[in-house]
Amino acid sequence: MNTANLQLEGLYIAVTALAEALREKGVLSSDELARSLDRAETIAWEAETKKGLSTANIEAVVFPIRYLRVAVEAAAHGNHLPFHEVARIVGEAKLPRPPGRASYVSPRGEEPGSRRERRAARELSEGELLDLARSEAQERDA
Repeated sequence: MNTANLQLEGLYIAVTALAEALREKGVLSSDELARSLDRAETIAWEAETKKGLSTANIEAVVFPIRYLRVAVEAAAHGNHLPFHEVARIVGEAKLPRPPGRASYVSPRGEEPGSRRERRAARELSEGELLDLARSEAQERDA
């Protein structure tokens, strides 16, 4: 794997830990963190759209924001998921896009299960995907 990718992975984990500390110390509530990340994603979409970037490139720009949203939400529920699990949840989630943008899940890697199961997974919310990931991890570890 590219060293820069590993460094970014470490950065995502560190920023997630900082966000968790802010929440745990009461500096920011879970709702305030969520609103901040929502605002960051909206700003990123608008700025990158003005630059004329493709939807795929904008998705790449907002990945860290979405990663933090899922990781912080999981941590708030006592689940500290590894990077690859959070990245998978973000990649599989059918997340809302700003008006005028298609809502789709970009095909990344192999998706398990039947075509019907994959379609159903794309329609789950982030919270539902988080619950699914938790149960899969528990089954795997059992």
